[in-house]
Amino acid sequence: MRRVLVLVALLFFLPLFGIHAQASLALEEVRVQLWPEEDKPSVLVLYDFKAPADAPFPLTVEIPLPPQAELNAVAREEGNMLITIEYQLVAGGEAVRFTMTDAAFYRLEYYFPYEKKGTHRHFVYRWPGTYGVRNFQIELKEPLGAQNLVTTPVLPNVTQLRDFTYHAITFTDFPAGKEVEIAVDYDKVGDALNIASAAPTGQTVTPSPWTRWVPLALGISGILLILGGGIYYWRSTVMLQSKKSATGSRGRASKKQATDTSIYCRKCGERAYPGDRFCRKCGASLSGTSERSM
Repeated sequence: MRRVLVLVALLFFLPLFGIHAQASLALEEVRVQLWPEEDKPSVLVLYDFKAPADAPFPLTVEIPLPPQAELNAVAREEGNMLITIEYQLVAGGEAVRFTMTDAAFYRLEYYFPYEKKGTHRHFVYRWPGTYGVRNFQIELKEPLGAQNLVTTPVLPNVTQLRDFTYHAITFTDFPAGKEVEIAVDYDKVGDALNIASAAPTGQTVTPSPWTRWVPLALGISGILLILGGGIYYWRSTVMLQSKKSATGSRGRASKKQATDTSIYCRKCGERAYPGDRFCRKCGASLSGTSERSM
């Protein structure tokens, strides 16, 4: 009977001990990013969690959610990718529970509404202090077009990245049970979202007329170059053949002229032949006889 009571006590108290041990665990790093009016008319909250490498894995983590929160994702970082993991909504959506199996970064994303009165926006973010954090950062991404932005308390670290301004505050060795509350107020005309500043994925860009004509112009230029080269080659060939023909004609004419030039007897006019020294008709000497062309 005594052994049964001890077993029942162990079964009852061990889960409570485990929950207490995890609740008192200090996370290695927590980064909270607040992105109002990012891709919806609400506040997008991004949590990046990392447990110490020597933590007693697996760890069950439970993060409270604000009223009217819309859970977007729970994931684990692998390389440069986020892989969705299993989670549970607790108490009708008042918190989300998931398990960390190693010291990788884990991501939690959700939306919650802000208050809007005319051009004024207001919201409050709260860190519940469920866990202690060795390195804790809260960062606010200022919406495009925001004016008169005020945070309470002041987020002193301000940086500019591309078109956006970021306000941040950093804590070290943040104890469990300590809450943080950040109130944000700003004015903004219009309802344009941050995502509208970038070209949407798959957007069709209309090419300029010059861009459309460039390939055609290049094609026509290539054809003209080919035709020009062909014509030049043809003309060169014709001119070369003409020169050869003219040279041959002159040669033939010279040869014919040379052939037609003969020797004739000065006395009787009889035609003599090469090698004759005397006229074959009258016997007169052919020395001093001149050549005549026919």
